[in-house]
Amino acid sequence: MSHLRCPSCGLRVRAIGAPLHCPLCAAHGRGHPELVPEPMFAPVPSRPMRSVRTPPPPVFRLHERELGRGLTEVAVEGELDLATTDRLQAALERAERRGGQILLDLTDCDFIDASGLELLLTACRRLREQGARLLLSGVAPRGQVKRVLSATGLAEDGLALEDRRPAQLPKRSPDSGPRPAAGAIDAGST
Repeated sequence: MSHLRCPSCGLRVRAIGAPLHCPLCAAHGRGHPELVPEPMFAPVPSRPMRSVRTPPPPVFRLHERELGRGLTEVAVEGELDLATTDRLQAALERAERRGGQILLDLTDCDFIDASGLELLLTACRRLREQGARLLLSGVAPRGQVKRVLSATGLAEDGLALEDRRPAQLPKRSPDSGPRPAAGAIDAGST
């Protein structure tokens, strides 16, 4: 069965025997709008848009501490990418000013992109010029961080220190200079 609808007030009446003009609008003094045929399949009213919550940005934290013996540890937690490299760069520069080697703990680092790799390579070169080294520890044997470091040559020996123990940390010797510990990736040798 077809219906007619008033475009002004929305009155809906059966098409059979219906007037050509809206009686409701005429009764209220709104003129005499012509009734128009209603589509056979009325469009489904759209739902109001819901607010889409964007997820919070991934957590990124740095923890810095001096381990003694001319060694500073910087631990990375989260993703090392374009949005976070400036914070790591500042931490590495602070550690460089203290002197000695830097142990970069990547145990809780989930991801490294090209900007993070560039930062690591730049830090390696700077430290090498000063006679120090950047040592990478906590690189999981399987995972994106290990794959990226291996693909770029930063871990070409395939050495990774899965858990950092004081006995495995590098010791400085005056005649041979800083040496990486067994199991640590010596990022300065590339």
